[in-house]
Amino acid sequence: MDECNHAAHQTVKKAMIYHSQHKKYFAMRRLNLNHLHTFSLVIAHGSFSAAAERLHLTQPAVSLQIRQLEDQLNLKLIERVGKRLKPTSAGTTLLEHIARIDAVVEDALLELSSHASGVAGKVAIGTGATACIHLLPPMLQALRRRFAQLDVRVSTGNTDGILKAVEENRLDLALVTLPASGRSLHITPLLEDEFVAIFASSQQPAASSRLPLK
Repeated sequence: MDECNHAAHQTVKKAMIYHSQHKKYFAMRRLNLNHLHTFSLVIAHGSFSAAAERLHLTQPAVSLQIRQLEDQLNLKLIERVGKRLKPTSAGTTLLEHIARIDAVVEDALLELSSHASGVAGKVAIGTGATACIHLLPPMLQALRRRFAQLDVRVSTGNTDGILKAVEENRLDLALVTLPASGRSLHITPLLEDEFVAIFASSQQPAASSRLPLK
């Protein structure tokens, strides 16, 4: 009977430990970025009042944010050393993470700002060498003027290879010569290119002669 009670006690103890760790894990997932920023300012300035002035808040409001952060983590983050507030060992660890969190948030905001214009991202275009040299440059210049945040990347190749890349989603669109076909492709003719024959003046054929195309 005692063994059963002991086993039950150990099971409950393990469950309580698991619950505590589980609770702390989910607390970390809900960390308030404003609280983290306030904590870093308190440490940087060494007092609640200086941080409050920087944040345009009252001192009690800053103290409350720090208390809520400590309660959420179930850790003491700040201690007074002389006249200044210093981070505890746990607070120092948190500060290191805050620096990385700030960098990630800043990168995210910077990347998201490129979408503010409504058109942003990357577009991969495939084309032949002739179109790449003579047709695409003015088109790309017009695109960049209109959509500055659009990143256009161009690759060249033969028509069959380019169309296959579009079908496999390795390219977003293609600019190739017709005929071109594919079940999953939407093909739109853009322009007609006139072909002319050029001869040396000494070999110019008669105006009435017809030349076969081979």
